[in-house]
Amino acid sequence: MKRLKEIFFLAKKTVLDPSGAAADFMAPGAGLGGPLAVYLVYCAVYALFLYVKPVGFPAEFSQAGLEFSGRSYAWFFALLTVSELIFTGVFCAVFAAFSNLMKDGRPAFRFFLGCLICGIYAAAAFYFRSAPLFSLPFLAAAIAAAGAGVRAQKAAAAAFLKFSLSCNAVILICLPVSFLAAALRSETLYLAAETAAGLWLTVLVIKAAKTVFGGTIARTAPVLLFSFLISVLSFYILKNLGVIPPEIFKFMLFM
Repeated sequence: MKRLKEIFFLAKKTVLDPSGAAADFMAPGAGLGGPLAVYLVYCAVYALFLYVKPVGFPAEFSQAGLEFSGRSYAWFFALLTVSELIFTGVFCAVFAAFSNLMKDGRPAFRFFLGCLICGIYAAAAFYFRSAPLFSLPFLAAAIAAAGAGVRAQKAAAAAFLKFSLSCNAVILICLPVSFLAAALRSETLYLAAETAAGLWLTVLVIKAAKTVFGGTIARTAPVLLFSFLISVLSFYILKNLGVIPPEIFKFMLFM
């Protein structure tokens, strides 16, 4: 019971006081157990939502829903848990690299440089999609940059990973509305819940990143965008290389 209370208060602090929670994760001895517990609860509940919701709901992802219809709850839970954990880890590593890029220098120039990096990476990912081996040098460069970012800011990167797992509590808060929307087949209500969760998560991540990596909102907000784009494109390249099955990539993108 005591452990459950600790996890509850961890989740509560994460969604209400992200800067304070991030500072706690920076402290020596801050474990990964609590954040992982929050993450697993989120995966369990969200997997249940994917399992019970109508196949054609929401309409914009109806095709993906048809492809995954008939899957067991265990399949949804296992795939969601593994895929999102890997994506979160990659995202946090790339975030550490871009935070180094945006930390010093003129914000406008650094922003332009970040846009240029993402543009070149996207061009390589899509241009070489039929010959993905040519995109390997770009993927290798992204991996090297992410590794260097983590090595340069080990404590910050570890704290940011813990926070990123814990902030899934926001989705847990919004999921009851999603369940209700699915039961009513209300696309509007579902979109409202998704939008609210997305905006809330964005604010929390930016506040936490400012605490662990330093900087201002003007420098941190672009890092969030750049990191997300590079992470998605990296998995797209891996899909083209045959490392990730297309079905799994589609699940990560649309479910």
